[in-house]
Amino acid sequence: MKKLLLLLVCTFFCAVSFADDIDLKRRPPVDTGGNKAPALYPSASYDNGSVTIYAPYYIDSMTVVIADVNEDDIYTVQLGGFIGQQSIVLPDIVDEDKYSIYLYFNGICLYGLF
Repeated sequence: MKKLLLLLVCTFFCAVSFADDIDLKRRPPVDTGGNKAPALYPSASYDNGSVTIYAPYYIDSMTVVIADVNEDDIYTVQLGGFIGQQSIVLPDIVDEDKYSIYLYFNGICLYGLF
């Protein structure tokens, strides 16, 4: 009985612990000519006051900017070289007013809305 209860509790927590993905777009859009494979770009997700950046390759330096509805920067963080995932915990005041995210790296700007 204890094993069944433990299994049900674990299943419940797994089901509710998925982060919301942030759909990132490149600014400005690039014309690929129609015959090229899409470029691999980092992605981001948001979960309970934490933003996680996923990089498919090594990124030397990345600036992450959180902006409000008026596109005013309310939080900026510089990430040093990483590959895989990097998490950023947002302060409470930023977590309340957040609206968009900008990722700047290697001369590329990606943005998404929360």
